[in-house]
Amino acid sequence: MRLVGSLPTADIADLSKAALFEPGKRTEVFARFSTVAGGAGSVDTPRDVRGFAVKFYTDEGNWDLVGNNIPVFFIQDAMKFPDLVHAVKMEGFGVHTFQLVNEAGKSHFVKFHWKPKLGIQSTIWDEALKLQAADNDYHRRDLFEAIDTGKFPEWELGIQVFDQAHSHCWTRPVLRPVTGWAGSMARLSRRRPGASMAASRKFAR
Repeated sequence: MRLVGSLPTADIADLSKAALFEPGKRTEVFARFSTVAGGAGSVDTPRDVRGFAVKFYTDEGNWDLVGNNIPVFFIQDAMKFPDLVHAVKMEGFGVHTFQLVNEAGKSHFVKFHWKPKLGIQSTIWDEALKLQAADNDYHRRDLFEAIDTGKFPEWELGIQVFDQAHSHCWTRPVLRPVTGWAGSMARLSRRRPGASMAASRKFAR
């Protein structure tokens, strides 16, 4: 599933000097959504990790933000994998830790999170069976129909900021993709809006 949209940004000059994040800046983006376990043509209803990739066409070059709808990458302990799958949410998490630098040269560790403005909806078992039997691609159809009728889906790009001076307070490496900033670590970080994305056009091969 491929979408094209634009990204107006908020003011985060204290975090980054990148032209992408200039206040009011609109940046064209290209988004791709996919399943992880299911192959081409697989149905939309099974509980599965969803992947995404957003390409930002900035004045300073292209930037790719990829991730999953889980806050950390696939855990290393295979015995806990079922717990991971049951924790899946239909949001987008950049997974990796990035370092932003402002004009003064000060840097911060950040994680990016996409939050759907419509919130999260789920289906119960009976609903999933009916949808699967009636329309294998109901997620895609719903998204495309929303775009065709001008009800452009939107996601807010949140930024979780972690002060590098506090990195010694955490016993696990803050930069690993299998480490989430939660629990006591979340108190050392803060979330703030960075931008929003509206899917306004479909892309077909």
